Amino acid sequence: GADGPLRLSGRMSCGRDGGVSFPQSYVEQGVDDADLVLMITTRPALGSTMAWAVACERDQNGRPIAGQVNVDPQHLSQPASGEVSLLQKVLLHEITHVLGFDPDSLPFYRSAEGSVREDLVRTDGGVTRVHAPRMELRARQHFGIYDESSPFPGLELEDDGGKGTKSSHWERRIMGTEIMTGTVSPDAKYSLITLALLEDSSWYQVISGDFVNSNPQAGFEWGKGEGLHFLTGACETRSRGYHCADRQNTKACTATRHAEGYCSAD
Repeated sequence: GADGPLRLSGRMSCGRDGGVSFPQSYVEQGVDDADLVLMITTRPALGSTMAWAVACERDQNGRPIAGQVNVDPQHLSQPASGEVSLLQKVLLHEITHVLGFDPDSLPFYRSAEGSVREDLVRTDGGVTRVHAPRMELRARQHFGIYDESSPFPGLELEDDGGKGTKSSHWERRIMGTEIMTGTVSPDAKYSLITLALLEDSSWYQVISGDFVNSNPQAGFEWGKGEGLHFLTGACETRSRGYHCADRQNTKACTATRHAEGYCSAD
C-alpha cells in the first residue's frame, strides 16, 4: 500500500462458514505492496453455487482490505469444454463483490468530500435501485438516455433469488450479460457502468480509456441505445430482440447477434 505494508487485525477468522485465519505475518509485519488480501478456499458449496465471496476486513474509510473467495472443488476438477473460461468469469464476479459491489459495502460508499453517500440505495414499491453520479452518467451513455431533464430512475438490483443473489446483483432483465448479474455466463462482460459504481465509492479510480482499449472484458452491448423505456417499461414494450415470450425455448440469435441462444423468462 501507499503507506507501507497492509496490516490486518487478525481479531477473527476472515469470511464465513468457518472462514480462514490470516497468517501471523500478515498481522505482525503486514503485506508489502498490497491494497487487498484475498484468502482463497475450496470448500463444497450448496446447490449449484460455483463460488461465493465476502469482504471480511475494512480500513478506516470502509474500503475492503481483505476478503474470502470460496470455489466449490467440483468445479476445479476435470473441467468440461468451456468451463475454465466460465470459472474465470465467476472468479472475476466474486472478486468484484469483495471490492465493493455488495449490499454490505454500499453503506460505506463515500462522496469525493469524504462523507457517506446518502440514499445510494432506495427501495420503492418493492423495487430496489442504486443512485450514484458516475454510475448514472455511464448508464445514460450506454442506454442512450441523453435528455438530462428526464430524471434518471436509478439502476435496479435483482429482486429474485436467495440471500446470495437478491439485492446483490444487477437486475438481469436490464443488465443481461453483464458480469455482475446473478447468473454469470462464459460471454459475460464488465460494463463501464459497474466500474463507475465502484468508482462512486471513492476508493478506486477507473482509467476507462485503457480498460476499453485493452481489456477483453469490454464490449458490453446488452440494451445499448435502447432508451429510458428499457429501464422502466414492461418487457412487452421492448424490441423483438429483447422480448421473446412467444418463442420460449426456441433457438434463435441472441439480442446482440453474437451467438445462438434460447429465450428464457427472467
